[in-house]
Amino acid sequence: MAEKGLEASSKLLPAAGVKYGLIIGQNTPSRAMVAHLARTPPEPNCATEEQPAGYISDSWIAKHAKQVIRLLPGGLDILGLFVVGSSDLLKTRETQLRSALTAIYRALDKLQLHDATADERLVATLDPRTARVQVRALELSNLTAQLRPAEWRFQELRWHRANSPLHVDVTYGVTSPVTETSLYRQLSQALQPWLTALAGSRCLVDGRLAEDEDAPLSGSDEKPGKSAGRTFTVDLLTDTTKMGRETGAVTRIRAEQVEAVLRITGRVHCLAYLHTKATVAETLAALCRDVRRSLLARCQMHCDSLVEEGDGDGEQGATVLHEPPRRVLAPLGGSTVCASDYLFPGDCPADSLQTFADLFGLNLDPDDVIDTVEMTTEERANSECSSEAEAIDDLQDLQTGAARVSWLQMLGVLAVAVIGVAISSLALIGPRPPDQRQDPMGM
Repeated sequence: MAEKGLEASSKLLPAAGVKYGLIIGQNTPSRAMVAHLARTPPEPNCATEEQPAGYISDSWIAKHAKQVIRLLPGGLDILGLFVVGSSDLLKTRETQLRSALTAIYRALDKLQLHDATADERLVATLDPRTARVQVRALELSNLTAQLRPAEWRFQELRWHRANSPLHVDVTYGVTSPVTETSLYRQLSQALQPWLTALAGSRCLVDGRLAEDEDAPLSGSDEKPGKSAGRTFTVDLLTDTTKMGRETGAVTRIRAEQVEAVLRITGRVHCLAYLHTKATVAETLAALCRDVRRSLLARCQMHCDSLVEEGDGDGEQGATVLHEPPRRVLAPLGGSTVCASDYLFPGDCPADSLQTFADLFGLNLDPDDVIDTVEMTTEERANSECSSEAEAIDDLQDLQTGAARVSWLQMLGVLAVAVIGVAISSLALIGPRPPDQRQDPMGM
C-alpha cells in the first residue's frame, strides 16, 4: 500500500524530469507501507538525456541510499527503488534493476543502519504516459528468483508515533595511539556497548511498564489496527551494568592505561513511526535503530566538520567542549511522517532546506522545518536560568508568607530549581594528553 498523497507524486515526478529514486516506507508482517518516493538527484557530469530509458547508475543510487538512511527515523527504511518509464522496463531492464538493488543493499549492509531482516525488495515503474504505477517484488538473496507481481494501492495510511527522550552518557578509553584510528571510528566503538545494552531495555509506554513485549503498543484495551494513529511517549529503561556481558566483552574490571578518553554525554530526541498493529518489541527495535542512526549521523557530521576546519590552533591538553549538531524534522510530502536533518550551533531551519530538497525532493519553506525537538546549549542555558529564577521567586514568596504550602510542595519547588543540571544537547569531550591521564581534557 502507498500513502494517498503519493498519487500526485506518481504524475509530478515524471513531469519534473526525474529518472529514478528510492521507495521509503515500512515492512510489516503482512505488507509493505510506502510513505514517500525520494527522487535521486541528477548525477554530476552525467548527460542523463543520452541514457536509455530505465538506466540507473548503481554507484550513484547507492550513495543516495547511504545518505538517506542516516536521516530516516526509526521504523522507516528503504524498501526498494522506482524508475520512470513504462512497465515493459520490468522485463527488458530486469538485470539492470537487480544490479541497482544489489548495489543499494550492499552499501546499506556496510552501514548496518537498515532493517536487514527483510529480504524482499520492491521495484516500481512510474509510467509518464498513463501515470500508472506497476510494482514487482524481488528476493535479493535468491539469485535465480524472478520479479513477481506485488500490489500497489493508494490509501490513507495510519501511523503510530513513538517519541523517546533519551539521556546519553558514555565514557570510553582509547588504548591505541590516537593518530592510528579515525575519530569517527573511535566514537563508533565508544557507542557500541551502550547501543547493544539499549536493545535489551524495558519500555515505559506513556508512564506504564510494558510487561509483555508481544502486546500491542496501543495497549490491551484497544483493538490493534482499528484505531487512528496515536502519539506515545516511550521511556527506555536500560541496565547499563550489563553492557558487554552478553557478548563476553566484559569479564572483569581492570585498570588500563589509555591514550585518550572520549566522553559522549547529553540528551537526544528519539523518534519512530510504526504501523497501528505494532507491538512493544517492534517499537523498541525501531527506537534503537533510530538512536543508532541519529548518533552516528551526528558523529559523522561532527568529524567531517573538524576535518574541514583543520586541527585548529588550540593548545594541546586544553579542555575543549564540542557540540555536535542538533536534530530537526520536516514532513515528507503527502505523509504524516517526518525525516530528519541535523544543524550545527548557529544554523537556522533555512539551512536544512537544501538537504531535504536534494535527498528527499521536498520543496519546503523554513516554517515547515520543526526545530523545537532539541535545544542548543545557549537555548538550554537560557531556559535553565529562567526556570531557576522563577523557582527562586517562588521560594521568596513562600518565605514572606505570600502563600501557604506544605513541606511537600516546597520540596517540589526546590526540585524545579535544580532542573538546570539536566543536559538537553549532545556533547563530546576528550581526549586526555598522555602526560595528564587523570584529568578529563577536551578533544
